Amino acid sequence: MATSTLTNAVAYLRVHPDDPDKLTVMQEKLFARYAEQHGFDLCHIEFEAGNTVNVSRIGEVIEKHGARHFLVLSMENVTTHAVMADALEQAITFGSGANIHEVEAKDA
Repeated sequence: MATSTLTNAVAYLRVHPDDPDKLTVMQEKLFARYAEQHGFDLCHIEFEAGNTVNVSRIGEVIEKHGARHFLVLSMENVTTHAVMADALEQAITFGSGANIHEVEAKDA
């Protein structure tokens, strides 16, 4: 049985109720292209609605999928609150051991 040599990655996407579905689909494709170009297996995209970020949930998702990479459009897209951003970065990099990748359209 063949096993994958790709490193697992998860992505995080904040979804607002007024976002058109085609925007979400475009962002999902952006994550998929970025993962492919960097040799990652994008095994999950976590969608979160609203304006709050659940730091513990993100850590759980990373650990559940054994991800070494956490993809976001930008950390500012996740939260603009400085204390929450710091807590999230600490939880991801030190707590879960994943690397954060800010994915921009030009990168994928």
